[in-house]
Amino acid sequence: MMGQFIKFGLCTKIICPEKEKNKIEKYYKKFDEFITDFEKQTNINTKIFNFNEEDSGYIFTLKDELLTPDNLNNFLKDFFYDIYDEKHLKIYCDDIYDDIKTKNSVHDLIAFAEEKPHQNFQLSYSRSAVTVPFGEHIYMEYEYIVLFLNGKAYMECYGEFFSYIEKLLRVRHAHPQIGAMKIFLD
Repeated sequence: MMGQFIKFGLCTKIICPEKEKNKIEKYYKKFDEFITDFEKQTNINTKIFNFNEEDSGYIFTLKDELLTPDNLNNFLKDFFYDIYDEKHLKIYCDDIYDDIKTKNSVHDLIAFAEEKPHQNFQLSYSRSAVTVPFGEHIYMEYEYIVLFLNGKAYMECYGEFFSYIEKLLRVRHAHPQIGAMKIFLD
């Protein structure tokens, strides 16, 4: 078994495809009820996302002001401080901060992350399920910037462990971006 990497990711976009959107309409009287279940199960704060309903599904996009160079770097400096010692902050993070400062738009930032320029700053994609009434699942698609990538995981039951870590992150960090942080096994 090859295993998968544990990744801490800043979600930039969350998509509920049309097929899954239809399940929401089937199992929930009100969309807000689904949002409550989604937030409880994923630890994602949807209030820091812009929401669009399209024919192809629901799309949540992280608010642009959270991805401006100053705001993002302030968040990353605080976040990385808990992960790395001073020596490794310089090795793994200083170039990231400098590169982010050169980006003029969220589009430029996402395109830069898509190039996978740094181990701890690269765009990735994943899917995960939200359990809804009657034991059904709605599969959400995530676009996220990997901020921490470490080792391979061989665990089968990791959901509660990741939820615990996500909750700890939210308690520790006051930056609004923390509401978009999710841990992935990918």
